[in-house]
Amino acid sequence: MAAAAGLALIFALMATVGPAVAAGAEHGQPVVDRGADTARFGGGALPRAGAEDIKVGTVLNGLITAAESAVGATGPPGFALGAALFFLKGLIGSADEGDEAESAYAKLTEIDAKLTDLKKQLGENVFDIQVGRTDDYIVDIRQAASDLRDALEHAKRADNKGLTDQERANEARAFNSSKAEFLEHARKLVQDNVIAKLNSALVDYQEEGDPRNPVKKPALLTQLRRRIAGEKFLTAEKSAQIREFFRYYQWAQVRLATVLTEYYMLGGPCAWSPPANYCDKSKPAEADPVRAADRVTAIKANIEVQRQAAGLPKDYLDEAPLKGRVVIDMKSNLMWGLEPAYRSSAQITRYGSFRGCGVRKQDYPEGPTCRLDARDRFAGYDWVVPSMANAKTLFNGSEGNPISWLKTAGVTFNNRNGTRFPGYRPNQLSSQVALWLRDGWGLTPPSRSTIFDDYTRGIDDVILELADRDGNPYGRPQEFERPVGYFCPVHQSLDPYYPIYNAPDCKRPNESVGGFILWVRTTSAADRENYYVTPPR
Repeated sequence: MAAAAGLALIFALMATVGPAVAAGAEHGQPVVDRGADTARFGGGALPRAGAEDIKVGTVLNGLITAAESAVGATGPPGFALGAALFFLKGLIGSADEGDEAESAYAKLTEIDAKLTDLKKQLGENVFDIQVGRTDDYIVDIRQAASDLRDALEHAKRADNKGLTDQERANEARAFNSSKAEFLEHARKLVQDNVIAKLNSALVDYQEEGDPRNPVKKPALLTQLRRRIAGEKFLTAEKSAQIREFFRYYQWAQVRLATVLTEYYMLGGPCAWSPPANYCDKSKPAEADPVRAADRVTAIKANIEVQRQAAGLPKDYLDEAPLKGRVVIDMKSNLMWGLEPAYRSSAQITRYGSFRGCGVRKQDYPEGPTCRLDARDRFAGYDWVVPSMANAKTLFNGSEGNPISWLKTAGVTFNNRNGTRFPGYRPNQLSSQVALWLRDGWGLTPPSRSTIFDDYTRGIDDVILELADRDGNPYGRPQEFERPVGYFCPVHQSLDPYYPIYNAPDCKRPNESVGGFILWVRTTSAADRENYYVTPPR
């Protein structure tokens, strides 16, 4: 009897491990790319799953089923392939049998390439929390998978009638060698108890050093949670890292399940030379689907434990409609829009919405109730102009250049050849980069030229400026009170005290004053539970 279940998983993995992740996929599980009708698998085209997303649990369950059903059809030397097709038919539709060994080889290679790409995308610095034996386990799994891939390649060539008898004989020997090496490395994974130790490294502790002098280090998922929760800004890129970090180890363990299933379907310890004492040495090693199922079941249970330890959020900032549009300040719990909106003085007084301005005479010259009540809606949320207190929280922890600091969160003020911010003329401004705020607004005393004219008032604002008139960033944000407009129409009443309502459309806006709105919203407890990776208690 020979290995079949791993081939089933190989095909299934290629329908699930791709880079596309649908918005709303539970806990960031990889799902099928529904933009394509079919995917090429070796010699045949298989329809992709459409009715439901394929989850890791589904693949592992299918692997168990495939192992238990591995009877009948035989293929290249030493491999039975019937269960692969059985699993495929149940999971992603009927299969064109084609050359299963060639297809399996290609898919194993592609899986390795995708996992390598995933680690490269995350960046090596993300994995600097991986220590000691943890990295060795991943290397050992990769080596066993490589041996399996080599065995499949040599089996395919040994079965190629287009080769000479000598060439086929050479490939058969290479197949036997690579299969023996695969068994050796897979047996080492069992002897080292890699299933349990890799799970421990993810959720309990890592171990480095040697058996005589072991050193315990914090678990990977625990460290990741503390690292992310301790950072200032949660960006779309960081949000993706949370999911992809977990996916990397999740699929590494699925690959481990593939290797161990093949090992037991080839006979496990009884296929080893010399076989274990309890094996019947007078017979070929028999497949052991029950033990294969035990190992896969253990891995499946471990992944669920790891999911809880990872504290994966329900939603991710890198998914539509939030992708690249918002950032969360982990310290203030505020969510910010990443695209600033520029408004000149003329625009802010002509189209802004002011509230509470001129309510009481005693409010002059400061207007504690006077505020810019402009709003926006995007990414599924309602947004407002930040208060001074809100804006200052953005710069908590910054050192030096506030414009560069905002860039780390994804906020930039590059006008891109004048097309990004219509009406922005930085050389005319008293500050080339300044922020409009919700509060800090005030009105000058009402005045009129003659008794026959209506009263008008001027409007001022305390602006948070990040750069001077030449565009040189300040060492830290500066507060300046600036006149925004003159001769602004007001309601002709003493109670309220000559108030302005909505947009005053001042007759003479101050062209030297302009600024950006960084839209903000407060987050609810539910939001934080959805988006944050909180540190473990």
